[in-house]
Amino acid sequence: MARPKTDPGKRLAHRAGTRFTLAEWSAVVEAARAEGLTPAALIRSLTLRGLDIPTPRHSRFRPRAVDPDLLREINAIGRNLNQSVKAVHQGQLDHNLGDQLREVAAILITVREATS
Repeated sequence: MARPKTDPGKRLAHRAGTRFTLAEWSAVVEAARAEGLTPAALIRSLTLRGLDIPTPRHSRFRPRAVDPDLLREINAIGRNLNQSVKAVHQGQLDHNLGDQLREVAAILITVREATS
């Protein structure tokens, strides 16, 4: 017995393509996994939510509130870490880089525990 045809109004008939950096894609995959969705379902849900279009029932993604000041601080840490790694790759080795990385890791663990 064949599967019944889907109502034309409910078919996902149109495809949109986009590109991500490796870091962005990793974040998308991790967020999708945490929500029990595929990356495509997560991206679709976020897009529809951003356009104020009701998301389908099967979408379980619920964005969490994040303190904007905390997010800015974490972004600043990431920028500083990126600059340090760039300096290492250019041969401008910072002998304190290992200590700095351990300090950043400890801070991130503290932030994760405080926000969980």
